[in-house]
Amino acid sequence: MVTSTDLGILQGEAQSMAAAVNDSLQVAGFARTYQMRKMSLTESAFVWENGVMKDLRDFVVQGAQLEGRRVGANGINNQGMIVGWAWDDVSAYPYIAVPIQ
Repeated sequence: MVTSTDLGILQGEAQSMAAAVNDSLQVAGFARTYQMRKMSLTESAFVWENGVMKDLRDFVVQGAQLEGRRVGANGINNQGMIVGWAWDDVSAYPYIAVPIQ
């Protein structure tokens, strides 16, 4: 038997995609909105846990390199560490987000 859960959509975005899940059933992924008239794309990484989807940027320390950039997540390990990518109009780079206990 297989069950599925609708994770929902990150607030303010048009669609959300799950990318990874760990043994604790934490899900990492990204949400995006593309606006044709403005030719713009927003993208936000999220973590879903216990029925709640949270924008990863809500937990980023002020001044961190993820602040103000488009952010996606594509992996989460059993310690809750998230890997993904961040970019703006000039550069792109990988990141690892480590939860502070």
